[in-house]
Amino acid sequence: GHPTKKHIPALKALWENVFGDSKDIINKFFTRTASCENTFCAFCEGEPVSVMYAVDSTVLCGGKEYNAYYVYAVCTHKAHRGNSLMKKVLTFLEDEAVKRGVSYLYLVPAEESLFSLYEKEGFKVGFTQQEALVKKNEVTQSAVQLKSLSFGEYKLLRKRNITVPQAVLTEKGFNSFYRPVEGNINCICLNEGYAGYEKENGRVTVYELCGEKKTLLNAVFSLSAVDELLLKEPSEDGGKPYGMVKALGDVPLFTNGFFGIPYGG
Repeated sequence: GHPTKKHIPALKALWENVFGDSKDIINKFFTRTASCENTFCAFCEGEPVSVMYAVDSTVLCGGKEYNAYYVYAVCTHKAHRGNSLMKKVLTFLEDEAVKRGVSYLYLVPAEESLFSLYEKEGFKVGFTQQEALVKKNEVTQSAVQLKSLSFGEYKLLRKRNITVPQAVLTEKGFNSFYRPVEGNINCICLNEGYAGYEKENGRVTVYELCGEKKTLLNAVFSLSAVDELLLKEPSEDGGKPYGMVKALGDVPLFTNGFFGIPYGG
């Protein structure tokens, strides 16, 4: 079923127990994104013990936009694993999604071993990406002037620059996931486009880049003070499996879409 507001402390505690994230990250997700109607649970003695969250999203495929859910933060309390609770909660989520007119479910497995688990539940690899190391001396150095980027501008940049099928969060999700959390996730907005990157332990990973590549990479180098970064991009002809998708109903299937958001899994 769905939780109520009284269950939120237990949901936060379960998240912290399973994923080890800070209270700041968890609180921001619950404040900015989570809602009871989009939280799906299995309960034991009135407390949530297996949970997954559906983040409103869209999938752009074949020039058409479809309603979708990004299935996020799937977790089960250690004491209740091995009881097929995740499968039951996922079935509940899928049934509700169909009733709500959602055409796709998609997710990013936290570990490679989970691909086979979700495949048993009807998910297929739908998102791939290619990775490349980029050195600072490979891009043109120039002054960086940032500007704000609206959600509408972000969607338009993606539509113009990414040619493979793509998943895009709604504005509420965009404002939640793409804003800095503990100084690790960064957004760069220029007239030439947009870049989202994460800096952790001195290593920079660019998860998403839409627009003029060299200018945007120069901006990342200028603001992150590193000499090398890892760039993850859409793959036109197949690449490293990244996320999985399940089509609900008669909608197009795809195998090389792009999502790109940080917080994978």
